[in-house]
Amino acid sequence: MTAAADLMPADAGAVAKAVAGAARDRTSLHIRGGATKVGWGAPVAADVTLSTAALTGVVAYRPGDFVVTVRAGTRLADLATALAAEDQMLALDPPDPDGCATIGGVLATADSGPLRHRYGGPRDLLLGVRAVLGDGAVVRSGSAVIKNVAGYDLGRLMSGAFGTLGVIVEATLRVHPLPARRITVHGATDSAARLAAAIGRLRRLPLEAEALDVRWDGDGGALLVRCAGAAPEERTTAVEAALGAEGLAVELLAGDADAAAWAHQRSLQRGADGCVVRIAAPPGAARRVLELASAPPGRRVAGRAEVGTWWLTLPSDDEEAQLSAIAAVRAALPEASCMVTDGPADVRAVAASPLASAAVAALVRRLREQFDPAGILNPGILQAGDG
Repeated sequence: MTAAADLMPADAGAVAKAVAGAARDRTSLHIRGGATKVGWGAPVAADVTLSTAALTGVVAYRPGDFVVTVRAGTRLADLATALAAEDQMLALDPPDPDGCATIGGVLATADSGPLRHRYGGPRDLLLGVRAVLGDGAVVRSGSAVIKNVAGYDLGRLMSGAFGTLGVIVEATLRVHPLPARRITVHGATDSAARLAAAIGRLRRLPLEAEALDVRWDGDGGALLVRCAGAAPEERTTAVEAALGAEGLAVELLAGDADAAAWAHQRSLQRGADGCVVRIAAPPGAARRVLELASAPPGRRVAGRAEVGTWWLTLPSDDEEAQLSAIAAVRAALPEASCMVTDGPADVRAVAASPLASAAVAALVRRLREQFDPAGILNPGILQAGDG
């Protein structure tokens, strides 16, 4: 169920009017979709909450072209149902246990799930976007132009900007055929070294997997490789051999067992029992990430082995211990971008920023000055250079 909001405009024009008024009055806005990721990033210090939850519905759908245009408040689950009627899918599968995640929220936070391995993240599936900038101007990229933002790929900028550059009101997305069948090769081990070696062996295979995920909780872990299509068995044999060669205990999962395994894997991206650090690192950092999850006891990690996106859960209730652990993660992975999600507000206020360097922070600041000159959109959420 969507949480209450101060403003819930029902169309792009109403969003533009609300944002323009806020810019004129210097009223800051907390932009929110389905409220499923309000604990991501630093806490937002805003005067008014603006929800996109009323911006719902499919604007246009061309199954033959594998393209759909939807309003930003459309729930991901509702769009999946509509596309399934045509045996198609939007290849975005972030955790969404309550079915409340919206298209705009997923794009704004660059959230993703196991399908990112094959299909890419939100920005890779985004063909066009319509948005309202911080001065109330309506802009569009990718199709008929209302007002073009020259020199920028607007969709890619908006994806992962956490609403700081504009309010997404509509998105045009690439969709894909639903696979006829899916089979997952599940390899379990109690050795992080064997797990890392298996990842390396798979990297050398000419493998077209739909998903390739890892999990580790200190006592043991697993590598999951999902093959999809009309005859997935043609690829699972090579995967079984590769995992077995590294000493992993291998089993095949299909049907309900396959679905349950991946639902569990996605659930590990959230921190119901602790603070989570979302890590974006080069794929070669897998061994270091697994080492971070191995000590002290109680930590766990799940992620995309080949993409380099990981969710490390720090279970301690001690906020000072969490801050110390986050600092250690950043020290161990200096080349990575790290964002704190699902953590206590005080921890996120200090350590939430995903901005990896002063240079990145300066770039973000310059973009915000152009797109949101009054600084009213989600103030503080990216922390560095944001307030």
